[in-house]
Amino acid sequence: MVSGERSPGGARRASLLGLLLALLLTLPALLPLLRSGFFVSDDGLFHVYRVAALAEAWGQGVLWPRLFPDFGFGYGQAVLNFYAPLSYVPAAVLSVGGMNPATAVQVVIGLSFLLAAAAAFGYGNFLFGPAGGVLAAVVYSYAPYHLADAYLRGAAPEHMAFIFPPLILWAFTAAFWPGRSEGFRYGADAYSTREAEGFRYGADAYSTREAEGFRYGADAYSTRGYSSDDLPTIPHSPFTVHRSPFTNPWPPLLWGSLAWVGLVLTHNLTALLMAPVAVLHLLVLAAWTRRWRRLWGAAGALLLAVGLSAFFWLPALVESRAVGLSVGASAGYANHMLTAATWLRRSLAFFLNPAETLGPVFPLSWFALALVAVGGVLALGAALKLPAFRRGGHALDAHAAGSVGDRPEQRGAGSVGDRPEQGGAGSVGDRPEQGGAGSVGDRPEQGGDRPEQRTGVRSDDNFDGVKLPVVAFHLAVAVGAMFMTTAASLFIWQPLTALLGQLQYPWRFLLLEAVGLMGVAAALPALLPRGSRVDRVGVLAVSRVDRVGVLAVSRSALIVAVATLLAMLAALPGLRVEPLPVSAADARLPDRMWAEDAAAGQVGATWTGEFLPLTVAEQRWALGRGRPDALDGAALQPAPSVTLSRLGYAAWTAQVETAEPLTLRLHQFYQPGWRAAVDGRPAALYATGELGLATVDLPPGTHQVEIAFGATPARVAGLLLTLLAAAIWIALAFARGRSRSLQVAGVALGIAVAALALNSLGVGQHTWTPRPVQATLEDVAVLMAADASARPELGVAEVTLYWLALRETSQNFQTFVHLLGPDGAVIAQDDGDPVGGYTPTTRWRPGEIIADRRIIPLPEGLPAGDYGLRAGLYQVEPLRNLTVDPPAADNRVDLGTLTLP
Repeated sequence: MVSGERSPGGARRASLLGLLLALLLTLPALLPLLRSGFFVSDDGLFHVYRVAALAEAWGQGVLWPRLFPDFGFGYGQAVLNFYAPLSYVPAAVLSVGGMNPATAVQVVIGLSFLLAAAAAFGYGNFLFGPAGGVLAAVVYSYAPYHLADAYLRGAAPEHMAFIFPPLILWAFTAAFWPGRSEGFRYGADAYSTREAEGFRYGADAYSTREAEGFRYGADAYSTRGYSSDDLPTIPHSPFTVHRSPFTNPWPPLLWGSLAWVGLVLTHNLTALLMAPVAVLHLLVLAAWTRRWRRLWGAAGALLLAVGLSAFFWLPALVESRAVGLSVGASAGYANHMLTAATWLRRSLAFFLNPAETLGPVFPLSWFALALVAVGGVLALGAALKLPAFRRGGHALDAHAAGSVGDRPEQRGAGSVGDRPEQGGAGSVGDRPEQGGAGSVGDRPEQGGDRPEQRTGVRSDDNFDGVKLPVVAFHLAVAVGAMFMTTAASLFIWQPLTALLGQLQYPWRFLLLEAVGLMGVAAALPALLPRGSRVDRVGVLAVSRVDRVGVLAVSRSALIVAVATLLAMLAALPGLRVEPLPVSAADARLPDRMWAEDAAAGQVGATWTGEFLPLTVAEQRWALGRGRPDALDGAALQPAPSVTLSRLGYAAWTAQVETAEPLTLRLHQFYQPGWRAAVDGRPAALYATGELGLATVDLPPGTHQVEIAFGATPARVAGLLLTLLAAAIWIALAFARGRSRSLQVAGVALGIAVAALALNSLGVGQHTWTPRPVQATLEDVAVLMAADASARPELGVAEVTLYWLALRETSQNFQTFVHLLGPDGAVIAQDDGDPVGGYTPTTRWRPGEIIADRRIIPLPEGLPAGDYGLRAGLYQVEPLRNLTVDPPAADNRVDLGTLTLP
């Protein structure tokens, strides 16, 4: 095997070692996660609660719960109908396996750091080799906003979204790239080499093993398996040189579509940010490679991504009109713009800046500005072909017609010698620089294989060297993102408030800054000029090794070391996390979430009420409190009989007997997705009261009533689009992809989409029948049924009481549940306002069904066995239990027993 061409195994080893180094260098970013317990952050606990709710839904057989019934003080909010769900899936998997959801979120944050670093490495390695990949991963990982997203903001979904931009850029770049299989194979415009392994040259030609690369002749070469009909001849050249065929674009395009789906399903706003960047990227690629037709394939891949994610974005877009999202974007972003006083702080380390400046704004990083400046100067120097770069032997400067050699200044006609400066036309030597006109070498510069080495060929750096269009693109993204965080960009924000205002904070553009810096950093080894000669002592002085050879690796290592050190010094000092204990019970049970919402005057574990239905007229801060103007109302007479026959996740089936027309209400906000059927026929469901409760009207008689949260026209249409797009994607993967990994991905995609579709029809969803009770407590309420379960892993027993309110009341009656020992004594209890204390009975409406979950702490050391349960309502002043019908001792309703394992 000719060592001048990188072997597949060698390329894989180099990439693997680079990846391992990139991941190792990323590990210090994970150090704050090593503290025990969770950490204080802006939004972190919100995501913990969502992970726990998703895991609970899976436990009831619902794969994608658009609604979390316990959120919003038990009134329910359709969080995952509007907020991308993918970031919660890995943590929910860990949570279902028994891990504390808070710990699971920390694990996923750590994995997201590593996966984002791996993605950045892959992109940088694809463009500039392992050294560029390591630099890309380091700079991307230590972008201050990347760290702040995890540890200050606790924005786990946005943090996970960092994984996908490098994958998107990598995939679509590869779709425009020259032929590649097990490393690079190059023709007229590109080359592949492993310089450290040495070269083998002939007088005028050399050949490599046919299965691994090319055959070359003195005046021409051919690439196995490709027709020369499609490859143009370069004019005015002594050779017949073929431009290499490009890759089959479908594999990278299909992977790129999946990367886009991943981003859309991970974080809505990051997908919005990346959309114009991706369009610009495609235009740059098309203009650079002159493969404009590839834009059609890229557009097709994007359409596939749109279709594959339609089950999420289509209903989110259509149904957002019914919730707070439709209120419109706020101009509050102006309060978070960087000004002349805040755009750059005095400390070189980002997190050593005063804490108060990191709240309303995130200043720019000195390291980011320095990297943009250095990259910009070097790229400009390369583009202008400054004398220093020509002396440095940059690949861009190889323009002498008929010259051969690795360094431009080494290509003089007629000279012969051991060094390139000494070689002449027709000469033969051990090094490529020693070849003359007409020679063929492993490097394109060495045999007229590069376009800029041939008269009449445009002298761009298409697929090797510094790849200036790529560098310019990343510089533009970085600079543009920085600019959009400053007050100077208000003239752009203000007319586009309806769109840009959805971002809420200008600092979200710092994610794009990281994307830009990633590409600039990866290009540094190629941008820096190389010295013309290196003299060393001893053996090296004899061999006079040039920097293009082994010493180039040392230079790259130095660049990696310096850039890594600076990136860490700019980002890690001052980064601290404050511990925040979150037990498994805190995460899995709603009580702590409700308490935090009540304290903050919010609802649904968000800050802006964006998922609150517009039918809710009550103020957010008052939702968990009693109704101050509540009056005693007339009771339903005669009291209807309501028997809960089947329950499911956000689904109710009841047998109702009523002598008078009955307005039946759920203790759930009405929003798109709630539907009702009476005696098997669809019935109108609508919102009533200041809380906009889901309500259905029943005529007198006996009826079977079904109320469930499920499909809407937009959800059905989105799912059908996803099924169609998945079928097309799978067909292309098998017909055009010709890749085993793509075919495996196609099978997995088909299984996932089919499972989602079937589950949305009810397949696999669990239902159960609660324990019937049917006890009437005066004229206030009927205790219809109860559920009870022991949760020893949380140290609690969970009892849900299902009440039917008979009238409005001005008193806040308290509910209670007692756990009785073998002797009948109360050994544990829970009492207070219904629904964890956040639905006082003054909020109850006649005909409302309230699921009142009570959490009873279990005493330590309680032996296994059966324990009695009693429940009821009591009045605080004067203290008494409401009387029960049928009569019961102490006016406590018998709920049966609870078995403790």
